[in-house]
Formats: sequence, structure tokens, C-alpha cells
Amino acid sequence: MSCYDFLVEVKKSTQLAHLPFLITSLDNIPEEIQKLLDAGAKDCIVKPVSLNSLPRILSNM
Repeated sequence: MSCYDFLVEVKKSTQLAHLPFLITSLDNIPEEIQKLLDAGAKDCIVKPVSLNSLPRILSNM
């Protein structure tokens, strides 16, 4: 099961849909990142993670 498939299934659940998802990825492919965001991810961090970006990302969670 892919990350996208997992996210879609969780968001279908009335008990779990409220959970925020922060995706981490090695791939910096804008279309794939947008697909995950459209499926309900709160944000996506591309590895390697920049410590400077963490406060902004976590404040949106």
C-alpha cells in the first residue's frame, strides 16, 4: 500500500479522518506532493529536512 492509498483510506474513516498527516518524502515531485495534499495531508517535508522549515510546518499542524 502506498502512502497515498493509506492516506485516502484513513481519511474515509469517520474515527480517523480528523488526524493530521505530515508526509516525508525523498522525492521532490510537485505533482506527487500536490496529490498527497489534495488527499488530505497537512504538509509534505522533502528529505533531507531543513531545520529552518520545521517551525513553520509544525505551526500548521
